Amino acid sequence: MRYKLRINDHKAHWKTVSCEYLEQRLLEEVAELREALLFLRDNPGSKQHIFDVQLECADVANFVMMIFDNLRKENSDNEVCNLRFIWRLRRRH
Repeated sequence: MRYKLRINDHKAHWKTVSCEYLEQRLLEEVAELREALLFLRDNPGSKQHIFDVQLECADVANFVMMIFDNLRKENSDNEVCNLRFIWRLRRRH
């Protein structure tokens, strides 16, 4: 996970982006993980495909961590963001 964060150090810090952006990126990363898992299923034991799945898992975990971290912010603007984000997640399940 740290490796993936380090190679993306040049990008904006997650505390500067919206919950909506992080949610969208999380969904994109979940789709990439699913695709990597399908490739692995078709190529069991492939070291490259195992590595690809691990990298995608790290991406998903990092975006979950970013969302969690941003939701902990204590400013009033983020409280509104928190409520909207949580409401959207609850509606999906």
